[in-house]
Amino acid sequence: MTISMKLSTDFEIIKNEASILHVLAEVRTEKVEGPRPPMCVVLALDVSPSMSGEPLRQVVRSAEKLLELLGPGDSVGVVSFADKALVLADPVPVTGLNRRRLVDVLRRMSTEGGSTNLEAGLTVAGRLLKRGLVILLSDGQPNRGVCEPEGLGRLALRMRPHVSVSTLGFGEHHDERSLVAIATAGSGRYGFIRDAALCKGELAAALGAAADVVGQSVTLDLEPAEGVELLDVLGAEVDAGSFTHRIKGILGFGIEQTRLPDLSADGVLRVTIRVRVRPRALGACSVLGLRLAYSDAATGRRRVVAESAKVEVQKDPGPLIAKVARAVILAKAERDRQDAMALVESGRSPDAASLLRATLETIRAAPEFVANDGSNLAELHEQLIDDVALFEQCPDELALRAFRRGQRLEVGGDLGAGAGVTTPFEAAARGPAPVAALIEPSSGDRYSLGSRTRHVVGRSRTCDLHIPSSQVSRQHAALVAQDGAWFVEDYGSANGVLVDGRKVSAERLVDGAVISFGERQYRIEYARRAE
Repeated sequence: MTISMKLSTDFEIIKNEASILHVLAEVRTEKVEGPRPPMCVVLALDVSPSMSGEPLRQVVRSAEKLLELLGPGDSVGVVSFADKALVLADPVPVTGLNRRRLVDVLRRMSTEGGSTNLEAGLTVAGRLLKRGLVILLSDGQPNRGVCEPEGLGRLALRMRPHVSVSTLGFGEHHDERSLVAIATAGSGRYGFIRDAALCKGELAAALGAAADVVGQSVTLDLEPAEGVELLDVLGAEVDAGSFTHRIKGILGFGIEQTRLPDLSADGVLRVTIRVRVRPRALGACSVLGLRLAYSDAATGRRRVVAESAKVEVQKDPGPLIAKVARAVILAKAERDRQDAMALVESGRSPDAASLLRATLETIRAAPEFVANDGSNLAELHEQLIDDVALFEQCPDELALRAFRRGQRLEVGGDLGAGAGVTTPFEAAARGPAPVAALIEPSSGDRYSLGSRTRHVVGRSRTCDLHIPSSQVSRQHAALVAQDGAWFVEDYGSANGVLVDGRKVSAERLVDGAVISFGERQYRIEYARRAE
């Protein structure tokens, strides 16, 4: 597995005077070929009374499907939690006999207690693992033990680097801020299960995201050259819901270390470093040394990649490098978005909208910027348009919760890449996608729902079904296959999704149903009518 790092600066030639310079570090990983490493997974399942009936039955069926997807080289354990946490099964290899025993444990689960203790479920599950993944599922608000997102995020952070944590929020009443805090600090994935029937796919998606990790315990050492001062690091934040935790410390000798998220296969992570360079003599000039260290997820071996950024000092500065300048604007805009969300959370929505309007103007003035061209900067531009539209309305808590659950961007990654891409685990859990088509009644245009199990609908050109309309959000909704049927999921869009005139969060689509995204309508026809 190869992980590489490339450095660029926004000016390759600087003037022989004090200068502000940005260094862009791009960390790239290759696509992994061959068998995946064994996985050790502990399921931490909420069994508080609100999970009784169909929700718990679907969770059990979904966990059984997960056991089918794993093999004898993998291990699974089960923890339940309500008032307290109980170990129902220590992690054991998923062999035939153990698989049957785990299924029996899952089927004997029942709801109990009267509260939701996320702290207990998280900590007990984490103690069962020396190295591996916790998948925590809850449908409620934490009301026992540690209840604040910040505190829960710190618990997950303490499990790093050997244990990662993904979370799944079940239904409309879960606390997404706490689950996002846990998943982000735990270098995992947060998923929102809008409909109980979709639980299998979301559980498998969390498993698949963990299987894609190739680099863990990732750190970046920054060593400025003599006469160079570090000013800021963008793209290395761990955003844990309502707080942002910068994990960095001075190692001595002027070296600063920043911890980065886990690295996934076939991906890219960008970090931007802002420095001040004191006046220099003419000629070549070293600016910054970077040392990326990570543990190979397959072998556990520690590996290092080192690079150095250099520029030329001349009497006159060189031209601005557009690619790096855009990356700098992108990183700053992502931080502005985090700051805006903090303003909204404190009841200052108009101030948040004002901040992001200024950010939009900065993006539009970026060199070689083209709106909605599928680039990272264009994707963030479209997202900020949606953000401003919502914040100008001074949204209530219900609208904010829907927005937080649906509209999430990964800081430092590729914002528009793979809109409807699913992992092999998720595709297997969802089952074969039924052959169907969306028909636009007014024009007769057809959009075929082929073999893929997820199709994203939105205003962005990176969406599978691109709808160029101001009434449609950047990523408005998704069409998801599950167990032989298509579902539509609202991604927290401003104008919502209607099925046969009813506003829905998630809905199973029957043959002939009419789905509305903004002012655009489509009728779904399954194969028996489409032929």
